[in-house]
Amino acid sequence: MRTEPHPGDGRKLLLHITGDWRARLQRERDRRAGTLDAAIRDVFTPEERQQLRACVPLLSRLTAHLTGD
Repeated sequence: MRTEPHPGDGRKLLLHITGDWRARLQRERDRRAGTLDAAIRDVFTPEERQQLRACVPLLSRLTAHLTGD
C-alpha cells in the first residue's frame, strides 16, 4: 500500500492498495463473512433466517440512500 497527498485537499491522503494488500483485505472480508454466517446459523431459526433474507433489499436501499448511490 502506498499513499500520496490529495491534489485538492492537503489534509487528505490517497491510498493505493497493492495486490498483496488487496489479497489481505479479501482474506479479512472472507473471515468476517464466515464468522457472521456461522453466528446467523447458530443463533437464528430457519424461519428467522428467512426473515433476515427478506430484509436484505430494505437494507440495500437504506445503504444506497446513505451513500448517495
